[in-house]
Order: sequence, then structure tokens, then C-alpha cells
Amino acid sequence: MRIELHIEELVLEGVPLAGAQAEHLQAALIEALSQRLGEDGALAARLAASGGQAVVRAASIHLPARPDGRTLGRQIAASLHDGLAPSTRANDAP
Repeated sequence: MRIELHIEELVLEGVPLAGAQAEHLQAALIEALSQRLGEDGALAARLAASGGQAVVRAASIHLPARPDGRTLGRQIAASLHDGLAPSTRANDAP
């Protein structure tokens, strides 16, 4: 099953990313989100059955004192995945 995700805009207010950190954030976000989506069969099935999801409301993330792009990318990926999969996450609870 193929999942296609388009992020039109990612707003990070007040996040001081210098130099290549923005590129590191993008690469880490793509890698981590691809991995999470690829492993979540229940989410893939739900998205396929519903025809997709136009908007994702992601939770806030913890911003460390010295943010780096890779860490932020992984945190954003987790938040986006959880925003896409709230109902499947609830079904995973014991």
C-alpha cells in the first residue's frame, strides 16, 4: 500500500535553526515519518478506506534549549503521525 503525504507548510515559530540545520530537520522528518507510516498498517488501511485526510492537527513538541534539526525532525514526525492516527493509537492500548 502506498501513502502519499504532502506538507504544504511547516511553521516553526521562534526556532533558531542555523546553517544546515533546516536541511537536517527536513531529512530527519522525511525519514522518521516514512518509517512510522510504513510500519502502521492500521493507519494505512484507515487512510485508504477514507480517501485521506486534508488537515492534520499535530500536538506541540518540546523545544530543547539548543535545538538541532535532526532531533526536531524526529519529534515533528512523531507529532504528525500521532495527529494522523489518534483513533488507531487508542485501539493499541491494552
